[in-house]
Amino acid sequence: MSQKGIDKLLDKIKQNMSERKFYESHQLWRTIYFRLLKQERYIELAEILLDGATKLSDEKQFQSGSDLALLLVEVLSKHKFDDPNEFDKWICHVAGIIEKIDQNIVERETLIVRTIKWSSAETNLKNPTLHTLLARIMLKEENYEQARYHSLLSKNGYLCAKILIQHSTKAYNSEIDMIIVQVVLNLLILKDKSTAAETFEFYTKFHPKIRTSQPPYRTPLLNFAYFLLNIIDDKKLQAFTTLCDLYRTALTRDSEYEKKLEKIGTFYFNAPVKKQDMRSGGLFGDLFNQLFQELENDSDSDSNMQFSTSSILSSNVDLD
Repeated sequence: MSQKGIDKLLDKIKQNMSERKFYESHQLWRTIYFRLLKQERYIELAEILLDGATKLSDEKQFQSGSDLALLLVEVLSKHKFDDPNEFDKWICHVAGIIEKIDQNIVERETLIVRTIKWSSAETNLKNPTLHTLLARIMLKEENYEQARYHSLLSKNGYLCAKILIQHSTKAYNSEIDMIIVQVVLNLLILKDKSTAAETFEFYTKFHPKIRTSQPPYRTPLLNFAYFLLNIIDDKKLQAFTTLCDLYRTALTRDSEYEKKLEKIGTFYFNAPVKKQDMRSGGLFGDLFNQLFQELENDSDSDSNMQFSTSSILSSNVDLD
């Protein structure tokens, strides 16, 4: 289709939107999608779909807006980004649409899933920009479970700590230390020691019931996490095993700690790998680790990714 033909369709869309003919506008945007897609005019088409998804969502036409946003992600996945800044710009655009769509709309979850898959495939890793934006969106909506999940992948210790502090206001006092220690261990399993240390520092410094960034802390678990973070760079197995033995009583508060520490010992201290019970899945069958493995696998189906972002949060692998 010629540019003149595209312009005519866009003029018709403008008229329809002014007359609140949203269905007709949606169909015309889809017509433009099919025609420009064949011509591989990806960025031009992406701009048009972005405009359509934004305007329809602003008019509370969430299903139609989600549909165009899904087409937008499909188009972006076909474009080769050479400039990381341009890629991040489009990540922000898509996140902006996600924020506009009502959280009860089923298609929004599909959009989030496909956006994660696209961003992961493009960068060959979990995209921290996207997860930072999603964490902030979920925090604004007071969806703390999803906010915590995305904050773990944001590489933003301050944001992660902020979400944990807000979440902990609904927890028992006895769980305040368990919340941060669980997250620290999970981040170490993800081999993100920097974010783990930042999260621990901000959490202990700004949590109203802790308010200190140096030991001794008021609970053994917090002291354990502090010392663990400080011996990792030395990679001395004896120091790690001594620390675990010293705080063995505190570590029995959560049965998951032992399995997570076994994996941390292998990653950072060259500890021998223990043979796992295959009937229970073992450490490497832990659902939490499966979640991140799925995010890294570009060939996973949408249904598998749906399990990762939603079903995992209602499983027995809670972070608190």
